[in-house]
Amino acid sequence: MLTPPYFTAEPLITTTAIQPGDFLILATDGLWESLTSSEAVGLVGTWLGNSKSLDNPKPGQEQSVCGPQELPVTPGKDNTIRHRQWNAKKQFIGVDSNAATHLIWNMLSGADNDLTGTLLAIIGSSGLQL
Repeated sequence: MLTPPYFTAEPLITTTAIQPGDFLILATDGLWESLTSSEAVGLVGTWLGNSKSLDNPKPGQEQSVCGPQELPVTPGKDNTIRHRQWNAKKQFIGVDSNAATHLIWNMLSGADNDLTGTLLAIIGSSGLQL
């Protein structure tokens, strides 16, 4: 019978065979409240494809906007809560030279500049840092 505390100091170690082109996304629950796993993988995959085609991508260069169904992902149930909470449609954008920033930008509503600006203002006024 288990009794509190339910944490142990014994690590659980797993191994996974990887291939060239594989990647790992380590993120807090904030990312997963806004993006599904398929969307995050699709965004990184799209970013990888775009970064290979551009010599020096810079913020402000030509931006591509797409809806969630246009990503190279398998459609599935969207159990994320943030866009429903914000009453906003997911719109993704490819605009950054860094994969992590690309994910964060799209987590914060991507192509919806008004919502992204509002969320960044809230984060800035709360003293939180990304």
